[in-house]
Amino acid sequence: MVKRGLRRLIPLLQTHLGLTRSDPLPSMIVLIPLVVLLGERTDDTVDKETSNGIIYWLLLATIRTSYSGSTDTRLSQDIRAARQADPVRALLEGLNVENSRAEVTERALRGRTKESPYFFLSLLVAMARDARDWWYDADILPGTKDAPKLEHHHVHPPSTLDDPRFDKGMVNDLANLVFISAQANKKINGRSPAEYFPELNEDDLRAHLVPLDESLRDANGYQRFLNTRRSLLAEAMNALLDRFRPSFLDEVPIEIADPSAGLSLDLALYGSVRDGGRIVFTASGDGISWAGWAGMAELDNAIESARIAGIDSDVPIGGESVPVEVIEDSLRVHIGPFLVTGTPEEWRTVFDRELDTSQPLSALPRVDAKQWDGEPIKFPVTSTD
Repeated sequence: MVKRGLRRLIPLLQTHLGLTRSDPLPSMIVLIPLVVLLGERTDDTVDKETSNGIIYWLLLATIRTSYSGSTDTRLSQDIRAARQADPVRALLEGLNVENSRAEVTERALRGRTKESPYFFLSLLVAMARDARDWWYDADILPGTKDAPKLEHHHVHPPSTLDDPRFDKGMVNDLANLVFISAQANKKINGRSPAEYFPELNEDDLRAHLVPLDESLRDANGYQRFLNTRRSLLAEAMNALLDRFRPSFLDEVPIEIADPSAGLSLDLALYGSVRDGGRIVFTASGDGISWAGWAGMAELDNAIESARIAGIDSDVPIGGESVPVEVIEDSLRVHIGPFLVTGTPEEWRTVFDRELDTSQPLSALPRVDAKQWDGEPIKFPVTSTD
């Protein structure tokens, strides 16, 4: 059954999304219900409505990080749905998009980085527009025969944004990343877009959804560059989703594709695990403004105890003791207004990111910690900045 499901799914992903390999996917788990769905079909042919529905569910399940928490339970539910008489409809009901149209907003892309599932969507929309490597005209996602690592680099190099106006989240914003090779990045060589864009064809820029307005090509126009490119990316992502939305979902109310749209959680580490460093959390969004901190050593120990031994514990964050919980294969931590969830590997990736970009403990700002009242909002750890 598994071999039959893969034999049917792989060509479908290649034909509809141009995916010639699996490594760009944020999670391989999302493929399991689809392997079950296609593997248990007696008919080798897949009609257009079914294939569109499969792709649509894959994209939305990825955006919503469906398997970032309680993976076993959610996977079991989706496998059961994949075995029903109308599996596509059943899977979409599990995402609560029955009788709705999912939409990516510009606000949903604010503050996202390469750890976000929207990074995967930004690759798909670039491929859909036949984007090529700058200067060298190579595929941005070579086939498995070539199999180099998928590359991405900054449109505005970090060296051109060495300015107090731009924190690391802004520099590494999804809207500042394009899929080009290391060879092409060497051609950029730390230069501003104002200097190297004239060497590129405008069609090469458009294919990567890069705005052409010349006023957006230096540091003074960087914030407007991010806003403009996010708008272009959101428009292209919506076009991609609409292309595969099954007809039974047409002409119905619109809802946000990502419930955490417009919310952000920024992390900043001062010091390290060894020197009593502190990690500062800043949450923002509609109706949300909160900041707090935790001792890096205490939080790291709590996460490691949960990751290795499955032991729940408490850690002080923002002036209160909060639980670090193990729920099946997911770790959950209450951080201010959010219930931050993710697999142990995702938590470790985020911690490693912060350690790589840590600032001196002497630079620690004053943070007036306060408790947050109200129901926590589920927030994927992969969406933190």
